[in-house]
Amino acid sequence: MLPALKMLVPAVLFSIEHTVPVRNPAHITGLVLTEIKRLSILKSFVESTFDGIHQCKGCSLGSKAARYGGRHHLDALLHAGQSLLKMLDTIESTFNKGLKYAEPFYLRQHEPGDMGWVTHRHGVLYAEEYGWDEHFEALVAQIVADFINNYNPERERCWIAEMNGEIVGSIFVVQASESVAKLRLLLVEPRARGMGLGMRLVEECIRFARKRGYQKLVLWTNDILVEARHIYSKTGFKLVAREASHSYGHDLVGETWELVL
Repeated sequence: MLPALKMLVPAVLFSIEHTVPVRNPAHITGLVLTEIKRLSILKSFVESTFDGIHQCKGCSLGSKAARYGGRHHLDALLHAGQSLLKMLDTIESTFNKGLKYAEPFYLRQHEPGDMGWVTHRHGVLYAEEYGWDEHFEALVAQIVADFINNYNPERERCWIAEMNGEIVGSIFVVQASESVAKLRLLLVEPRARGMGLGMRLVEECIRFARKRGYQKLVLWTNDILVEARHIYSKTGFKLVAREASHSYGHDLVGETWELVL
């Protein structure tokens, strides 16, 4: 099974090499879209296959020799599967970078310096648009510091959105427990609004959380953030709790939203 899967990877890489990067929306061909779909199917198949192998490690394998040999073989398969999944993640990242020029924006994972931008722009925008004080900026600084200091790349993710070479948005998925993840710090710059970027960022979080095996995605927001609340509702989140407070210099109503995955 594994050699057959590995044979598919060069085919996908070949397609990427001959179709990416794309610098004009008119150049996005059916071939690119087909390869993206094939990549997604391949990743899902590999992930489900090796999840099954991992579960099988706890099964009874008969005699002591059989158990040792069987589990040794399963360990080897798991190691190979993890390597293959990393390769597929690299391919997927290459696709996303190739499509950078085919959309008004593109998404990437965080890099050094991005956490400073996230903190700064949250502080500035929320002060300009809602009059929130520096305590909100301090909260954002704490969230991003905790994210970096405790970062688990297998279970957590930050997406940074760029447009015309400049950062215009961000969002995070942070592990709360084995079964629950938090969606945090959705931000879209004013000049990038109205393009579907906020929706795209939230959908990326949902997709990631599902693929990593979370059962629920939760978030905290405020009732005055109308545009964000509209996105959450449209993507399936349900409002489950409301609580009034005096925060960041204002009387606010905090809200907790949940999405069962």
